[in-house]
Amino acid sequence: MSLSPAELWTNQFYANMECRNGWRCDTFWNSKEKSSEFICHAESDLQKYVYQLRLKTLPLSSDARVLDIGSGPGFFTLPIAKQVAFVTAVEPARGMREFLLQRCENERISNVSCIAQRWEDVSIEQLDAPYDLVLASFSLGMPDIRTALLKMDSCCSGEVVCFWSSGIGLWESIMSFLYEKLHKKAYVPAPKADLLVQVLENEGISPCFTEHKERYTDAYATFDAVIDAVCSRISIPKDLHDSVVRGEIGEYLQSIVVEKDGIWHLDGINSTGRVSWKSQN
Repeated sequence: MSLSPAELWTNQFYANMECRNGWRCDTFWNSKEKSSEFICHAESDLQKYVYQLRLKTLPLSSDARVLDIGSGPGFFTLPIAKQVAFVTAVEPARGMREFLLQRCENERISNVSCIAQRWEDVSIEQLDAPYDLVLASFSLGMPDIRTALLKMDSCCSGEVVCFWSSGIGLWESIMSFLYEKLHKKAYVPAPKADLLVQVLENEGISPCFTEHKERYTDAYATFDAVIDAVCSRISIPKDLHDSVVRGEIGEYLQSIVVEKDGIWHLDGINSTGRVSWKSQN
């Protein structure tokens, strides 16, 4: 018996988690230090440009009510809040949430409320539904994607928009090469936007799908910091000594990391899928 798209997503999600030693956004970004590093990256001119391009595709109006799932520190929440009536942000990670609330205070934004839970744990009763727009930007790291998407649809009276990876990007290329080198077996990538489309179609929803190429760069103060970033994201064999692992990772990174004015850069191209549909309500 063949598996449904939702079951395929779940299986691939857990297989990818195993390759990444159980790495999850909602726990990793609890750290204020890690969240601060993310913000420094996201505030680069290049990343701001990427966010602006995505924002321009959103259907916003002055009287709109918006739900931002996995809001992070508010790179969508804040500019959206300045254009609409109200925004509900869902953000489980403590570090990200603290930055979001502080940024709202600094910019005197008062039309944002925040729910400190994972989307999977949020009930419809907690929300101020219905929303004219439900947004999930790179926040679909959920094993039960079918339930998550149907909940988005159920609390929306307008459009649901999801941004998610549609190909093997910079970080997954790094993870794939190093995992296979260290473990001597294949790396399983996270499920992609094409499978997301299939999950929706299996529920009778016909989404609109577009794909965009986006330049990506990460900057680090030292080469060792780049190695640390990789080590935090990948499952490492228990029988390998730390110095051996760091040596293997460092050797590979030397071929792709570029040093500019004392800063170490990881540059690449990511494929981003935009999956959207009109609510069934």
